[in-house]
Amino acid sequence: MIKNILASLAFPVAVATTVVLAPAAIASNISVGPSVGISNYSLSVGGTGVFQVTPKIDVAGTLDYSPIDKVFSVLSVSAHGHYNFQVGQKTKVYPLAGLSYHRLSVKSDYLGLNMGVGGVGLDIGGGLNYDLNKKLSILTEVKASIGTIRSANLKVGALFKL
Repeated sequence: MIKNILASLAFPVAVATTVVLAPAAIASNISVGPSVGISNYSLSVGGTGVFQVTPKIDVAGTLDYSPIDKVFSVLSVSAHGHYNFQVGQKTKVYPLAGLSYHRLSVKSDYLGLNMGVGGVGLDIGGGLNYDLNKKLSILTEVKASIGTIRSANLKVGALFKL
């Protein structure tokens, strides 16, 4: 009888354990953080999120905003794949490739303008992550976007592992 009770509880306990522990396992593979950069437009501020699919493969998303002046600004949203090469104990370098969407906005109260143009681009580049400790790393990336709106930028940021 006890054997039957334990057998009937095995599957629900396994499911409950998976449901409770899976988000923690997924969260431990996610890093997020702020970044600053410089592009052919101007300085930019933004954020980066990285999901580690395997120790060698990451999927990353970025959001960057470049206020060029009082009239022009650029908003960029990107999704990239990284293939990591471990260089030393704390450093990894990676090529990146992905897609981005850039929106160039023009706003002038003086001229009565409020318009924008956007387009998709192919991103290529590379980056480096240096682990300061188990929860914090420094990131630097160089990438070019080829498409409707062309850009090149250099970014430096921090990644906090969740």
